[in-house]
Amino acid sequence: MQFALMIYHSPEEFAMRKNDYNDPQLGAWRAYHKALVQARVYVGANALELPETGTTLRLRDGKRRVQDGPYADTKEQLARFIILELPSVDAALEWAARCPGASLGAVEVRPLAPEAMQRGFTGEGGTRWRAGDSIGATGSWPVDSANRVWDRAIACW
Repeated sequence: MQFALMIYHSPEEFAMRKNDYNDPQLGAWRAYHKALVQARVYVGANALELPETGTTLRLRDGKRRVQDGPYADTKEQLARFIILELPSVDAALEWAARCPGASLGAVEVRPLAPEAMQRGFTGEGGTRWRAGDSIGATGSWPVDSANRVWDRAIACW
């Protein structure tokens, strides 16, 4: 089963990213990554840019509403995520407790929901779509195409 560890940082923690390579906190992250890889539970991860670089889009009554900056105005913002393959939520919580982000910010553990992705992107009678095919008369991609795009994105991790 796959779990996402979502690591939240305060503005001060985001600033620590600019610290010297020999900084103890950065060393802790390197050691944590090494332990995940050696345990063969690491699937993928990435850090996010600062919250102010984000843009939030909402579609209401067919109109786009775009907001610069983070969706939520909170002290801690999502800073990075790690995807792990583990047997249980207890194992995920053990790895979350070892995460350097837990001592400074917060680590949320949540199981991935591949079945929700499948239900959302595949459907009865969906047509096969390939890159270069035109969008259907409804103005949306055929559902099978979205699933393949998602699968390709996941494979790149």
